[in-house]
Amino acid sequence: MNDFESMIYKLRGWLRDDDNEIYVLEDDRDKIIEKLGDHEDWLYDEGAHANYTTFEKMFKVLKTDFDKFEKRKSED
Repeated sequence: MNDFESMIYKLRGWLRDDDNEIYVLEDDRDKIIEKLGDHEDWLYDEGAHANYTTFEKMFKVLKTDFDKFEKRKSED
């Protein structure tokens, strides 16, 4: 649960950083930030009783997105 929550904040912060805006299209960035908000709401509601496997799957999806964006930045 902590890793998932941390990745929500990490990815949201990365997407809101002005230095990173050239690596993600604005529409995509807005959709992802909205999705992160939904994840955060879920985390403190239904997710409070979710099992490890659920958090692991959701974390991996966010981590994949973060790694993809970081790769774009490092290649630039």
